[in-house]
Amino acid sequence: MLNLMVADDHPLVRSGVRATLSQSEEIKVIAEAHDFTEAVEMLGKIKPDILLLDVEMPGGKA
Repeated sequence: MLNLMVADDHPLVRSGVRATLSQSEEIKVIAEAHDFTEAVEMLGKIKPDILLLDVEMPGGKA
């Protein structure tokens, strides 16, 4: 099982990704972040296997 975190500033995109991936038995969405800062903070705590990140989110310059 792969643990995935979704980071996107659009709630509809996050819920669509979650709904689509919830159909997979191999991927589990364990967290969602609504901006870059929240994503960085959450990464240190939950340590997902995969981060699906909107690279054009406000507040983010990696």
